Amino acid sequence: MSNPLRTLKRRLTWNTTSGLGIDIGQSQTKIVWMAGRADRSLRSMAVSIPTRIERVALAEASAQETTQPDGDRRTDHNPFKQRRSLATPSAKAWTSSELRNLCARIASVLEACPSRRAEVSVVLSMAVCDYRSVYVTKEADRSDVLQSALQQSIGDDGPRCWANLVDSEAKPKQRIFSVPESLSWLVGESLESVGMSPRRIDGLPWCMARAYQHTEPKPDEAGLMVDWSFGDPTLVAVVDGQPAYVRRLNHGGLQKIASQARQDLHLNADEAARWIQQCEQPAPGCEAISETRSWMRHCCQRMALEIQAAIDYVRWRNKDRAPSKLWLVGGGAMHASLTEMLDAELAIDVRAWRRSWSSGHLSANYATAASLAELGVSNAK
Repeated sequence: MSNPLRTLKRRLTWNTTSGLGIDIGQSQTKIVWMAGRADRSLRSMAVSIPTRIERVALAEASAQETTQPDGDRRTDHNPFKQRRSLATPSAKAWTSSELRNLCARIASVLEACPSRRAEVSVVLSMAVCDYRSVYVTKEADRSDVLQSALQQSIGDDGPRCWANLVDSEAKPKQRIFSVPESLSWLVGESLESVGMSPRRIDGLPWCMARAYQHTEPKPDEAGLMVDWSFGDPTLVAVVDGQPAYVRRLNHGGLQKIASQARQDLHLNADEAARWIQQCEQPAPGCEAISETRSWMRHCCQRMALEIQAAIDYVRWRNKDRAPSKLWLVGGGAMHASLTEMLDAELAIDVRAWRRSWSSGHLSANYATAASLAELGVSNAK
């Protein structure tokens, strides 16, 4: 594997034919289990569960109660039927109890497959990661120098797990991808508590680079992928199988696309997601659908401007290997109308990632988790 953020020191005896990839996203956690051998077809199982379980706090329920003049305590509304808060908690607020709860639910959904001895790999949401350029002039003890420069740039003295892009290793300007070390250990220990000690916690750009290899890339062109996620999308350019350029996009995230429906139609997060799906096809007689589709198109247009700027940069850096296609992974790629709207704004072809083999297929939503699961299978052969 290239540039893992962390390879945990505990080494267990993994099954020689299976891998388990876990993509912990800001909204959904995607899980892919794969098993197979070189002379057999791959078998797989894929499932997606909410990263968080939202609950109505007892304090909020109590606040809804009113004391009547006769002393009877009554509730104006049933607190468990009330609309959940429109505020979506940041992935950076993950707590130990939330991660342990998530890992317990992961273990529960995997009871049907022999995953406990699989090689487990994890990738974390970009919302909890940091990606920036750091300038380093000293050559001695370069790792320590980079760690110190990174901490100073972020303004956090805590140790971090980091990896730099390949083509910046020998340059003063280092492009560094990192997460807090405390978070990586918390994720590892939470999974270990349910019997699934991870072998690695990897970075999203490297997972996307591996997923790109299943698109039958041409050797004479750079690859371009966008993780169209709940939060800000992530664009990665792949050259020679490695991430050569990473850019976080400010527009186009599913959360921002759904914001119009949540604000104008007073929907919660789940209802807004279902409404976006309902707006996949135009409805001339429905003003609400027309307004939502107009907002969806506006978001795709602003997203396309950022993508085009990235395409121009990649073409400038790789003049003889310009990208000809944009591959989409993540939840946004599951919406055909969004993909079509984005495709209409760009000069290159836009396609949703898909992994197929004789016994099944995986959709774009599972691309990064699948790349980790298949990595576990290939490493064990």
